[in-house]
Amino acid sequence: MNFWKNLFLSVLLAVGLGSGYAAAAPEPDIDLTAMSGTMVYSVVYDMVWNPGNYVGKTVKMRGRYARYTSDDTGTVHHACVVQDATACCAQGIDFELVDGAYPDPDSEITVVGTLDTYRNGNVQLAPGIDPASYGIVLDICILRNAELVEY
Repeated sequence: MNFWKNLFLSVLLAVGLGSGYAAAAPEPDIDLTAMSGTMVYSVVYDMVWNPGNYVGKTVKMRGRYARYTSDDTGTVHHACVVQDATACCAQGIDFELVDGAYPDPDSEITVVGTLDTYRNGNVQLAPGIDPASYGIVLDICILRNAELVEY
């Protein structure tokens, strides 16, 4: 009986170790990697302009990694940028990696995270002109608790 118990535990341990050390990325609610280029660009565009429809959803997307510094706040941003099918237009979504290990700029990446927004109160149309009075969206999309994944 002890032999079978030890064999069972050994198999369980081997299967557990074989699956890797990191937890698997969450199953996405929206998998942009399974869509055509036109659909990806369209959905990301909609996320940026209508983020309330997507907040709290787990999103998986593939694109180019871009790192930039905001002129108005000096904050470093990390984004996954996608292009439309003709590669004439680009749209990106910020992300924050759980482990903070960002890739080299312009790398092809696949990222999974939970969509959230943050308010950029520093946006100005011109000195003294409030963008909100013109209906301009100040909420910026971001994938929080994001992970880079293989595809």
